[in-house]
Amino acid sequence: MFLANNHALDFGESECKSTVKLFKDNGFRTLGAGSNVDEAEQPLLFSMGKRKLILFNAYWFRNTRHAISRHYALGDNAGTACLSDAFFDKVSYYRKKYPGAFIILSPHWGTDFAQPLKVQKSLAEKCIRAGADMVLGHGAHIVSGQEWVDGKMVLYSIGNFVFNSNGTDFNKKDKLPYGYVAKLYIWPQKTELRLYPVMVNNRISFWQPFPVTEEQAGELTEAYAIGAECVRKSEDGFYFVFELK
Repeated sequence: MFLANNHALDFGESECKSTVKLFKDNGFRTLGAGSNVDEAEQPLLFSMGKRKLILFNAYWFRNTRHAISRHYALGDNAGTACLSDAFFDKVSYYRKKYPGAFIILSPHWGTDFAQPLKVQKSLAEKCIRAGADMVLGHGAHIVSGQEWVDGKMVLYSIGNFVFNSNGTDFNKKDKLPYGYVAKLYIWPQKTELRLYPVMVNNRISFWQPFPVTEEQAGELTEAYAIGAECVRKSEDGFYFVFELK
């Protein structure tokens, strides 16, 4: 469960700690927030045969957010992991320790209902240089385009899934009302990302996202330059496939 986001400290440090504990007590593994900086920055490791998958989660630095709620975990203070140089050093440490691992860095960042900012692109480059094999972002409430940085996939935002808005912002801001369900497939010889677009305008889905139609999938391929060779269809609906390195 990724916990690094702009609402993690809405009710203070004690409730942040309580949230982490409740998830763990009920069988969830968490990352991105914790009772101190070490717990907040700790990645999750999964073994798949001889290969490892390593997940990192952090929230980009916002000075106003930290001034309001002491948002970031510093020393023994509870909070979220911060997408900082110290955090990138930790990613690099795991890259060197597990050279054959597939590392995903998942940042919560971006401006609501807007495409990626220049600072996000700069941070994405730092993520890749630190050792990430893929950047899987979220926070803007809409899906974004994808790009390759040094041969590695950067997806700036997977959009909403179930969110508590009524959906009117998509119409007001003239944005596509779709989110992505991301699935990662790791085989011995290759790794593949599949993005399943779903309808997330709650005025249409009534808080129950469902697969998009062929026409709606076409809106996404046109908006984000997704080639026809990436489009597939299964019993779960249309999806976009990208082979990762």
